[in-house]
Amino acid sequence: MQLIRENCSDEVTKAVDLMREMGLRIKGAVNVRVEHFVSNDRGIGWCLTIEKGTGITKGGRFRQVDVPQRLEQRLESWMVNKSPGERIVNVSYSTVRDGVNVACKRAGVTQAGRGCHGFRHAYARERMD
Repeated sequence: MQLIRENCSDEVTKAVDLMREMGLRIKGAVNVRVEHFVSNDRGIGWCLTIEKGTGITKGGRFRQVDVPQRLEQRLESWMVNKSPGERIVNVSYSTVRDGVNVACKRAGVTQAGRGCHGFRHAYARERMD
């Protein structure tokens, strides 16, 4: 994971972090906006809450996920000076996909046909553990 992150641009790294740490699909990672991140109901930390997910979540479904503590500082830095309607990641999903493929090649990481979706699988495996 670290090798991939080291070989990506800053914007692609943001998308990689959202996919890996929150289980987002690539489309969700590039289309999520500042307004989707709210203080969680416990008053500490952040929660991703997407009520109407058209263009963001698969099938436009509702999605709610707590932001892991290890991602909070990075997320807060990404939201500085952005309005609620602005996207967190300012590149297209094809740019993210290409950036990850190049980073994997540079780092010598075999993707085994998964590409960006492998981050979602890693997130799910970690949650199961």
